[in-house]
Amino acid sequence: MEPFRPGGGTLTPTDYLDIQQLVASYGQALDSGIGRDDNGDAYAGLFAPNGVFGRPYTTGYEALVGLARTQPHGRHYVRHFLTNIVIDPAPDGARGRQYLVVVDIGEGGKPSSVLLGGHYEDVYVKTTSGWKFSSRTLYPARTGAQP
Repeated sequence: MEPFRPGGGTLTPTDYLDIQQLVASYGQALDSGIGRDDNGDAYAGLFAPNGVFGRPYTTGYEALVGLARTQPHGRHYVRHFLTNIVIDPAPDGARGRQYLVVVDIGEGGKPSSVLLGGHYEDVYVKTTSGWKFSSRTLYPARTGAQP
């Protein structure tokens, strides 16, 4: 099968699957540390060495570890749901976007609620340890007049 090449980039079917795995791992890492009590290293490890999370803008491994640890997390949280993943080749790797819904799980029998909705826009780079986020920017959904 010939790789898809719009915009000058090239991605193989394996690249698409690897990037989808990266995106799927994001919520797992942030919410539960992928089965560990500490989510910081699992989360920051999804980013390239100088990776950037946008909104709030956070750059580099240690800062990303700190950002993850400020988020509600634990083995009993189920929060981030990412869907409708679109991946496009780019000269510097790949770009992607997906919808986001964050569910706040109700405690003690209380109903769950949607905490946040929106979408992410990503730049992915292939490193020696696989595909990573070069940048990930959150665009929260908003109602009413937009700035």
